[in-house]
Parts: sequence; C-alpha cells; structure tokens
Amino acid sequence: MDSTEAIDYQRLKDAFNALIEATPEARVAHLAEIEADSPELASRLRQQLASVGKSLPLLDRVAANPAAPVLERYTILRELGRGGMGVVWLAERDVGGVKQTVAIKQVAGFGIDREDPRRFERERRILAGLEHPNIAALLDGGTDSHGQAFFATQFVDGERLDKWCEQNAPDARSRIMLLRDIVSAVAYAHRNLVVHRDLKPANILVTREGQAKLLDFGIARALDDDPLTSDGQSQMTLRYAAPEQISGDGGEMGVSVDIYALGVLMYEMLARAPMYRDANGTAALIHAILNETPVAPSKTSAPIAGADADLDAICLRALRKRPTDRYGDAAALLADLDRWLAHAPVEARRGERGYVLRTFVRRRWATIAASVMVVAGVGYHLIAQQQQLAEVERQRDRAQAMASQFADLFYDASPLETETGDVSAKTLLERSVKRLENDKSRPPLARAALLVSSASALSSLGRYHEQERVARLALDIADRVEPHDDELLASAHAELGGALSRNGHSKEALRESDAGLALLNSADVRNPLLRIKLILQAATHAQALGDTSRARVGYEQIVEVTRHDLGNSELLRKYLVAQINLATIALQSNPRESSDRLQEALGLAAKHELDAPDVLIPMRMYLGSALYHQRRLPESREQLEKVLVDGKAFYGPTDLWRAMVLINVGILHVLDGEPERGDALLAESHAIVLAQVGPENLRTRAIEANRSLVPVMAGHWIEARQRIAPILAWMLANGQAEKPMTQYLQIARAYVEAKLEPTPDHLAAIIEAAKTNAGWNNYYRWTSDDWVNWSRSTLDHVEKNPNN
Repeated sequence: MDSTEAIDYQRLKDAFNALIEATPEARVAHLAEIEADSPELASRLRQQLASVGKSLPLLDRVAANPAAPVLERYTILRELGRGGMGVVWLAERDVGGVKQTVAIKQVAGFGIDREDPRRFERERRILAGLEHPNIAALLDGGTDSHGQAFFATQFVDGERLDKWCEQNAPDARSRIMLLRDIVSAVAYAHRNLVVHRDLKPANILVTREGQAKLLDFGIARALDDDPLTSDGQSQMTLRYAAPEQISGDGGEMGVSVDIYALGVLMYEMLARAPMYRDANGTAALIHAILNETPVAPSKTSAPIAGADADLDAICLRALRKRPTDRYGDAAALLADLDRWLAHAPVEARRGERGYVLRTFVRRRWATIAASVMVVAGVGYHLIAQQQQLAEVERQRDRAQAMASQFADLFYDASPLETETGDVSAKTLLERSVKRLENDKSRPPLARAALLVSSASALSSLGRYHEQERVARLALDIADRVEPHDDELLASAHAELGGALSRNGHSKEALRESDAGLALLNSADVRNPLLRIKLILQAATHAQALGDTSRARVGYEQIVEVTRHDLGNSELLRKYLVAQINLATIALQSNPRESSDRLQEALGLAAKHELDAPDVLIPMRMYLGSALYHQRRLPESREQLEKVLVDGKAFYGPTDLWRAMVLINVGILHVLDGEPERGDALLAESHAIVLAQVGPENLRTRAIEANRSLVPVMAGHWIEARQRIAPILAWMLANGQAEKPMTQYLQIARAYVEAKLEPTPDHLAAIIEAAKTNAGWNNYYRWTSDDWVNWSRSTLDHVEKNPNN
C-alpha cells in the first residue's frame, strides 16, 4: 500500500469514527461539510454507514452485538466498551470465594481483520510481562465455553485523563506529576522492549486517588516481534499519531512514536486545548502534523497557570518532526520532567544562549541581589549590614531558646526522679513538648525551631504519631511568620514527611518532601545536609509507592553528591543509606546484586570506623535477607542471628525496625527447617506492627501472609489451608491481586490442596498457578519451583500408576 492510499484509508476511518459517535443531527451536518470538501469521501462514508446498518460499530468491526462470553468463575456484569480488536466487559471473578472486579477483553467474533487473533494474543503476552503500578495488570487468560480467547485485567475505576483534568482543574505541577507517572509506565514498557503506539486520553484512566493507569496495549508491539500485516496506520488514532506513522516513511516504528504521543498529551494538559485546534477536517490535521510547528503551550490562548518556558521546551522537543530529534527514550523525557519538578535546568534547553545564566540568576537571585546592593554604595551596605545583624540576632535567639529548652527539660522533674534516674527521656520530652504548645512567651520562630527539634527526637524514640502531630504544629507556626524562614519550613516539612512515612502514608509523605525541596530550591538555602535529607526522603517515599525509577534517581544522586567526601561522618551515613536503599530495590529482582552492594557498603563503613547502629543494623539485616533469597541459608543465618541480638539491644521491644528484624529472622528460620521458631518471631513482629499501625495496614497483613506460609513449610496441610484462606481473601479484595506476595499465596494454596488430595487436577493446578513466578528471583521462586518439581514428579507417577 503506498502512502496516498494509506492516508485515504486513515481519512476514511477517522471520519467514520467521528460520525458514528455523533448524534443523528450532527452526523448529517458533518457529512454535508465533508461532501463540500470531498464528494468521493462523503460517498464512501455513506456506503460504509449503510453497510453496517447502525451507528455504533467501529469501522474495523462488523460484530455489532457480540454475545457476552461464558466463563468459569466469572460473572459478566455489563459491556464497558468496544475498540481495538473487540469488546471489553465488566465482570466479577470468583477467587477462593472472594469477588474481584475485573475487565474482560475478547476479540469480536467476526472481525474483518484476519490478524485480530494474532494481535490479541500478542497483547496478552505483552501484558503478562509488564508489572508496574501505572499499568493495569493482567490477571488471567484462557478461552470461553465456545473456545474464544479472552484475558482479564485489573479493572480501573477511574476517569479518562482529559475528563479528569477538566473536572479537577489541577495546577501545572500536579499535571506534570500525573504525566510523569504515565511517562514512567511508558519508560518501563520501553525497557521491556514494548512500544504502546496508541497513547491517548481514552487509554489512560485516573483513579479517585489521583493515580494514572495505562490501558489497552491492543496495537502495542514488542520490539523483537515480527510486525503484523495490518499494524500501523489503520490502528492508530490520528490526533496522537507521529508524522512518521502518517507518512509511512519513518522506517521501523520504535519508541519515538510513543515519545511524540506523550508530547501531544503534555501539550493538551498544559494548553487545555488540542495542539492543532484550527485544523478543520482530516486533511487539514494531517497537513498540520506533517508540516506545521505547534505554538508553545504557554503561548496559547488559555494555558494552565504555571506553564513556563522550560515546560514548553520539554513538550516541543518531544513533538519534533524527525524521530531522531526527539528524546531518545521515555526515560530521558522522564528525567527532564523530574528536573523541572526539582526546579533544576532541563536538558531540552541545553545549549540555549543565556539559559544556564538565567537559571543561575533565578535560583540565586537573593545572593546576587545582595552582592549588587553591596557594590551600589554605603547606603545599601548599611541595609545589608542591618539584615545581617537581624539574622545574627535571630540565630542568637534560637540558640538561647535551645539552651533554655535544655534546662527546661528537667524543670518538672523532682529531685528524687533525677537523683535515682527514674525519669525517662521519653517523659522529659513529652513534658517539654506540652510546655512548648502553650508557651507564647518565646518568639514564634524559636518556638517552631524547638518543636522541629522535638519532632526529630520523638522519631529517635519511635514515637511516630506524636512526631507527626508536633511537626504539623511547628509547620503551622513557622508558616504564619512573615517573612518566611524557608530553611526552618523545609526542616518542618522533612520531619512531617518522615513521620507520615513511618505511619504508612507514603503519598502524603512524598508531598511534604517535595514541598521542602521546592523551598530550598526557590530560596537558595545553603544547607546541603538538609537538601540531601529531603532528596533521600523523597526517593524513599517514591520507592514505597512503587516508583522505583524516581527512587533510583534520587538514591544515585545522593551517592554522587556524597561519595567524594566520605571522611565527613554525616555524608558517609547518607551515602550508606542510599546504597542500602539501592540494594533493597534490587532485592527481589537481583538479590546477588543486592548482597554485593551491601557487602561493599559494610566494608566501607568498617574502613571509616563508622559506629552507627541505626545504619549498620539495617545494612546487615538486608544483607541477610539478600542471602536467603539466594538460598545461601548458612550465610544468612550468620548475619541475621547477630542482627537479632543487636537489634533488640538498640531498638528496644516495640520499635518498627525491631519488627523488621524479627520478620527477616523469622522467614530465615521458616526456610531453614525451623518453622516453629520462625512463627514465634513472626508473631512477635505482628504484635509490634499491629499496635503501631492497626489491623488493616498492609504491613500488618503482610506479616499475616508470611505466618500463613509457616504450616506450608512445616507440612501441616489442614492448618495451612485454614491460615491461607482469610489472608488471601483480604489481599484479593484490597487491590493486591497482581502483587507477587498474593500470587505466591495462590501457588502455596494450590500446593496445599495437592498435598491433601494429589489428584491430577490439583497437581496440574500448581503448575498453572506457578506460571506467574517466571519474573521472580527470590525465595518465592526457588520454593515454588520446588513445589512444581514435586507436582510434576507426582503427576508423572500418578499417570504411570493410575490404579495406585
């Protein structure tokens, strides 16, 4: 097919899609407009509409009313929509007696495209290899009662991207944070050699929690796949199509088409209007995409507040006509969005004359302005001197307040308490905080600074809920004082973020860290340790939210900043914490890399004679975990038994870090043939976490999941069945169906049922359930592989000896 024919077909399809979605009155008017421009196109459209006999089916489909599929364990509720290769249904899935809402996708029974079944199977295969918090996960697949293929994905109860933005009216920063989640998902797909090729608002839903989910890989393609004959223009959506998709002369359609589509999405989010809004009709839109340069989003008639030249540059680079002129991949685009969010210079403007200087001036305006005032004359010098004296006085007041606060710690303690040592640090600190809450005699900034210090101390004592309350109070006091003390505000944000994270609110914690970083960047606060602390916090919160891409960038930034001055004990600590967290990212997928990194970090700590149990104990704990994931159980035991003793001495009996140590040592004992000892340790950790975060927190439930596996390892099959059922039901009912822990529990349940009744069906169920473990590289993998090997061996024996 030459390019002219392709464009004609695309014009026909796009016009047809617009007509079938229009009301009858609008359809007549639109046809009249098309006829005035192209009588031949209008004639073909009328023939096409007449041939399908009704207004709803898409151009590429003839199965107008496909029957709802009949599927075991599924109840079809209603049709969700049509497009791509067929129909999507809303359904309920019965998993162990628990109802789970899913989306069922199935090829339309008599689609005219003979490649539809191949494309459908390819989409299912692609989704099976993708696991990302911003991609709707594949849950199941197979055939219905008529032999028709289907697959089930996570049902996303949300609004399409453009509608969500219209209804919620988020500011520019919120829109870019939402876009970066989408770009992160696309970057993940690209790393797995998958190009989506149909990125548009209809394929992106935003949940009530504000999380973006990428859907519909119907025309996606694995880069190592052979192309299907009908891939390309007949499947794309014109408004988001790259120039090379339209012209057909761009060679292999690689990641560049996704970069372009992300640029269109970004443009529309910032400009609140289509990119080529004046292009009337398909022919005009094609001409614009191929030949016109779009106006910068911030220069359009009604851009979103906060759209600036940096965002313009990022967007327009993604939209360049030549694929090689765009970002090389989605990861590069993601990095530039993160630079903008961090108020740093963006790569899209690198080389622009004067840009670096303007950025320098914007970020350091206060310093430059002060220098200009000094040069300007004695009058300005006096003003600057007065400001310096005021700063000295402010610092002196704060130091005096700190000294006074230290004395006040013992104010309410009786001589007997202090003499006998019966008063605890916790009691003294609580009394001090109570006095600060009601003390109006101190200057507000000094009072806020003392509360920030108190919040930090409460963290050291493991009093995280109290830390959160005190940090909020400090932030409120500091925020009401003009002019703002940006460094103090950033410190309060850091304490609040740390408390929120420890209390299980990672999303809110990330907002606090970002707010603190924004203050440091906008005011050019010279406190490198505070900046490092906030970057480290933000990366940790991002990791907890599943955004390992952003987390890794943050940790690597810390490593790069601190590695050249490890003689500084504080910088050494931050360096090691970043290395620990990079190791935890690798823990599940590459435990060998994790253990290597941790052993190197421990060697570095020893070299510098670091005496910091709060750093060394987690480092050794994660090393023990990485070792048992590799089935190196004796080495793991050597590490973790020492950690168990040291952790109890350092953390005390009720700290959450103590619970983490107990969990890891407990798992080791369960894996190493001591299930009763392991269960006792897990029970102790469960009591600590339950008291701290409550019964419905995922941390609490994760320990219950680990405990449910103890009787599996011990061979107590009835007890195992009883323990697994309730926790698996909770996981499935609370959005954890696609998580490895839930999938592992399902394999374990199948194994238990086969142990209780080794029928061919039960044995085969283990093998089927274990298909989810292909991407694992931890103890889930090697234990479930053991179960599969037992199943295959037993199944072989049963088949050879059917009468035994």
